[in-house]
Amino acid sequence: YHPTGFPNDVWDEDDHSVDLVHPSISCNKTANPTVGTVGTTITYTITVTNTGDVDLVLDSVSDNLLGNLKPYFTATLAAGSPPESHQFTRAILATDPSTLINTVTFHYHPSGLTNDISCQSSASVDVERLEGCLEICKFQDSNVNGEWDHGEPWLEDWEFHITGPNGYNEWRTTDPDGCILLENLIPGTYIAEETLKAGWYNTRPGGDPPYKQAAIVEPGEDCAKLEFGNREELRDIPPMVPTLNQWGIIAMTALFAAVLGWTVRRKRLAFISK
Repeated sequence: YHPTGFPNDVWDEDDHSVDLVHPSISCNKTANPTVGTVGTTITYTITVTNTGDVDLVLDSVSDNLLGNLKPYFTATLAAGSPPESHQFTRAILATDPSTLINTVTFHYHPSGLTNDISCQSSASVDVERLEGCLEICKFQDSNVNGEWDHGEPWLEDWEFHITGPNGYNEWRTTDPDGCILLENLIPGTYIAEETLKAGWYNTRPGGDPPYKQAAIVEPGEDCAKLEFGNREELRDIPPMVPTLNQWGIIAMTALFAAVLGWTVRRKRLAFISK
């Protein structure tokens, strides 16, 4: 500057410095194994590294299959710190697609700043379909021999409780053909237990309750099969006392038998009262 009307040079100076930071992160996700069948447990390893020169404050960690993972990671990822890594497990579900891809997403901000520093990483698992099936059928065991015989009807609307690998737990009822078909099952041992109806007793597997059977389900199109037999309980018929006329017939029959020398072989006579 200079004063008005004068040549004097009037001046001053000042300076200020700003420290520039370079926040950045890298993340990685792997799966082991990368090929499995329904029920296979996959171990996911998730690693995050502060590759910048400033501390990073964690905002969120989310995974589209594993959910909210923020509680597992430290609140502040210091600059120059070693990578932070955690492992998580998940079993392949029957409803999973043939190529199972899941992604983890990190969000941080630099300490004292509002910038969003984010990172994503994905892992892929190939799902091989090696399921099996189980058929459970219920028949009326008319001759009480514990086996289905030609002509014996199949029973509809009977309830079964089925349990199996990886917490499999189903309640199902028999269809009009007397059967239950369970498909897309993980190979393994399944147990079916019937709910006994009032007025019926079990003939297959028989014995004392609970009435249950086990089946081994293997991969393939051939279903494992279980059959349960039941018979309706017979009603008790009160004994009938012969009438006076019937006693007369009995006496006459015995007299003729004695005269003719017949041998009466029937041990029980049944009478119908009109």
